[in-house]
Amino acid sequence: MATDTVQSYYTSYYEGLGSTSAYAVAGKIFQTGSAAIADGITEQIDFPSVTRRIVVRNVAADAYLRVHFREKSAGNVIGGHHYTTVLPLSTTVVNQPSTLDLHVKCRRVFISNDSGEAGAYELFAELTDLRTDEMFELTGSGVTD
Repeated sequence: MATDTVQSYYTSYYEGLGSTSAYAVAGKIFQTGSAAIADGITEQIDFPSVTRRIVVRNVAADAYLRVHFREKSAGNVIGGHHYTTVLPLSTTVVNQPSTLDLHVKCRRVFISNDSGEAGAYELFAELTDLRTDEMFELTGSGVTD
């Protein structure tokens, strides 16, 4: 009697950081903000899962807020200009919105206020199903160096 050996090429599938489908079906919502971020303060926002998109809106009248992916003390974040400034609502600079829209995967973001004015912001993030412990620590050129 012949025995057919069938090898299964199907194994349990697990989405990871490189999985396109994890980002294609992303859509869990995360929202937070601060009505009063004092001058000289940095707030760390830790997401419950890896992000696909982050939107930061500066709702302060005069404070310039900085968005970065590592704390200010890590490497050369501030000195190396490894941040993006979100302009205040009162700015008169043409074509410079007070909203920053980032399509990025990360597990945390930092918002700092070193403007000399009281700040305020709203943050919206679109999350994937990927666990934050799977995400590598952002560092290196353009982040801390």
